[in-house]
Amino acid sequence: MAVGIPSEWACTLSGKPQCFGTQFDVDENGWPTPFPIDDSAKVNERRAYLDLDSLDKRQEQLIEPERKCRASIEKTR
Repeated sequence: MAVGIPSEWACTLSGKPQCFGTQFDVDENGWPTPFPIDDSAKVNERRAYLDLDSLDKRQEQLIEPERKCRASIEKTR
């Protein structure tokens, strides 16, 4: 586990912005969205330092299974 990730969890639990954008919540429509990020303009630079995918790519990785699940549910209606 990368060094920054445990601190991300602690930040989100205490209501503080995270640095690397590793912690996600769901928005009002049920889609994954990152908890607030400190200096979000530079988040991908920090993620790259930890060898993490860009925030957009990670969010898409989380959204894709949800999209498939919703499509499957729609087929059964």
